Amino acid sequence: MKTEFDYIVVGGGSAGCALANRLSADPANEVLLLEAGKMDRDIMIHMPGGMLEIFSRNLHQWHVASVPQPPLNNRVLTTVTGKSLGGSSCINAMLHVRGTAKDYDRWAHDYGCEGWDYAGVLPYFRSTETNKNGANDQRGGEGELHVMSREEDFPSGKLINMFQEAAVESGVPRRADFCDGIAEGVGWTQACIKNGKRHSAARAFIHPVLKSRQNLTLVTQAQTQQVHFNTSGDVPVVTGVTYKRKGKTVTVSANKEVVLTAGALRSPQLLQVSGIGNRQLLEKVGVKVVADLPGVGENLHDHPQLKIQYNLNEPISMAGIGLMQKAVIGMKWLFAKKGDGSWNHFDANMFIRTLDTLDEPDIQVQMIPIIAEPPEEGFCDEHGVTFLVCLLSEKSRGSVKINSVSMQDQPDFDLGYMTNEVDFEPVRRGARFVRKLAAADAWGGRLVSERKPGLDTESDEALDEFIRQTLQTDYHYAGTCCMGDPAHPRTVVDSHLRVKGVKGLRVADASIMPEPMHGNTNHACVMIGAKAADMILADNT
Repeated sequence: MKTEFDYIVVGGGSAGCALANRLSADPANEVLLLEAGKMDRDIMIHMPGGMLEIFSRNLHQWHVASVPQPPLNNRVLTTVTGKSLGGSSCINAMLHVRGTAKDYDRWAHDYGCEGWDYAGVLPYFRSTETNKNGANDQRGGEGELHVMSREEDFPSGKLINMFQEAAVESGVPRRADFCDGIAEGVGWTQACIKNGKRHSAARAFIHPVLKSRQNLTLVTQAQTQQVHFNTSGDVPVVTGVTYKRKGKTVTVSANKEVVLTAGALRSPQLLQVSGIGNRQLLEKVGVKVVADLPGVGENLHDHPQLKIQYNLNEPISMAGIGLMQKAVIGMKWLFAKKGDGSWNHFDANMFIRTLDTLDEPDIQVQMIPIIAEPPEEGFCDEHGVTFLVCLLSEKSRGSVKINSVSMQDQPDFDLGYMTNEVDFEPVRRGARFVRKLAAADAWGGRLVSERKPGLDTESDEALDEFIRQTLQTDYHYAGTCCMGDPAHPRTVVDSHLRVKGVKGLRVADASIMPEPMHGNTNHACVMIGAKAADMILADNT
C-alpha cells in the first residue's frame, strides 16, 4: 500500500466522509481516509427500525465511562460515539436538523469565526443534501446525503399526531421544516433515509466513489496513534501520522496536510498525545510539547437529556413486539425495504422557548413511542411513551484530558453537566412543560399516569434531585477544539480550521463548534467537512 499522500483525513465519521469525498474529487489529490472502526457491513446498521438494537449491541461504537459527575450525585455516565465507517451516522437516530441561523451568526460575530455565519454555511448545507420533498432557497436537491419525511402510515403515526396537536394546544406553533434556519415549533422531523435504508455519511459520500477514485485510499480498523512534526524550523510542520492496524504499526506521510475528523472526544485526545495542548497537562503525562494550546480538550458541551415517561391505557405504542412480529418486520424490510423496519420512528419533535422573554428556543422535546430505558436495561413491554427534554443552550462545560501517552488508554471524559447551576432552571421548565403537554385534551385521556418521575416530584428541589439522578447525554459532544479568533486563549483553530502554532494541521469536526447549537449535530458535521475541503483546496493551490 502507498505510504505517501497529499492529504490524510483521520476519522471516517460524518465530517471525515464528506471531507474525503470533496478532497478526492480532483484526481490529482492523493487522499488517505483512516477509520478506527470496521466497514459498515452489519445489516442492522442499514435498517432504520433496528436503530435501538444496533445502538444497544455496542459493536460499532466507542463505549467509555466518564469521570464521576459531582453535580449528578457523582454518577458515572457512558459516552457513546460511532466506531465504523460513517461514524456516529451509523448508529444515531438519523434525525436531520441543522440548528438555527442565529447559531452560525453567533459563531461569526461573537467568536470571530469569519465566513461561518449562516450566509456562509448555507451553501454547504444545500450542496450536501438531496431533500426528497424538493429543493428551495434553504434546501438542497443535488447533494450526496438523502433525507426524507415519513411516507408510510406507521403505527407510531397516531401517537405523533396526538403529540403535535397537544403541542399546538399548549401554545407551540407548527413548523413545516426544521431546516429553515428558525426551527422553533412542532412538526415532523426528516430522517437520513434513502429507499428504506439508513443513509449514513459512508453511504452518501464514500461508497459511491470508492471504487472509481483510484486516488482515494480507505483504511479501516486503523487507529491513529500520533501526528508527526518536523520541529527543526521556527514553526512545527506536519509530516504525517502513525496508525495501528491488526497489530502492525504503519507510518504514512502527508505532502500537504493532515486533517483530524475523529470527533469531539478523540480529536483533542490525538492532539494531546501528539504534543499539542495545555503544557502543564502534557508535561505531567510525559508528552513532549509541540505547541502550548490550553484550549485543547476544554469547552466540551452537549445537549443534556432528561427522560419523562407516561403509561398509555391503549396498546398504541411500539411496545410488546414479539419474536414472530419482529421476524415479519425484518423480512418485509429485507425483501421490500418497507414497513416498520424502514423508518426510525423518531420524528416527533419540537423546539420551544420555555420563557416568553427568550429570543430563541432553549429546550428540544422529542417523543419516543415506547418506554425507553438506558440501553443496558432494555425496553419495557408496557405501553407508554417517553418524552426527551434536551437542554439546547447548556452553560456548563466539560473537558477531555489524556492520562497517558497512548491512544489505547482512554482519556478522562468530564462531561461537566450542571457544573453551572443556571442549567437546572431551563431543564425544570422543560419538565413542567412536558406535564402541561401530557395534560392536553389532544391525547383523549390516553396518557393515564406519569411513570417517571411521578407527580409527587413537584418542587424545584425534587425536580433538581430527579435531574441529578437521571440526566443523561444526548451524544452531541462538541466544542473541544474551539474555532475562533486566534488571539483568544480558548481558541484551538482559526476560521480556516488551522491548528494554532503549527503548519499543515487542521481539525474539521464537531469539536470546532464554539457553543452548543440549537439542534442535532450530524448535518452540521457534514457541512463542516464540505466547507473545510474548499478551504483546504483554496489554501493549497
